[in-house]
Parts: sequence; structure tokens; C-alpha cells
Amino acid sequence: MDATTPDFKIQEQSLGIHYNEGMDILDYMKNPELFDYEDGYVNILDKPGFGVEIDEEKVMQAAGIGHDW
Repeated sequence: MDATTPDFKIQEQSLGIHYNEGMDILDYMKNPELFDYEDGYVNILDKPGFGVEIDEEKVMQAAGIGHDW
């Protein structure tokens, strides 16, 4: 969405923050390299939608454990 917004300036994110360790959003993707950073930027995605491949086994495993927010 940011890539198509003419007046977009900055996007905050929490990828890789220590308290998400083991349960970060990228941990549930088969292709987390989509969101690799280079010089503070993420490449514009080139697949339909987000192009994300979900690791459904990991999602089901996490759902069984639950979370402690």
C-alpha cells in the first residue's frame, strides 16, 4: 500500500524486535526474504497480493501453544 501512496513518507515496523523472538510475523512465512531490508528499505513486492507463503504447520503449532501478551 505504501508503494502506491504518492505522499507516503515512513512506515514503522516491529520485525526482529527482541520480544517477538520465536513468534515474529516472519516466523510464520515460508518466504521471509520478501521483507529483507537493504539500506533501510524493503523491496516492492512483485507477486499478486503480498506474495507471502504461509507456513501453516508453524501457525497450527503456535495456535496450540497460545500466547502471553
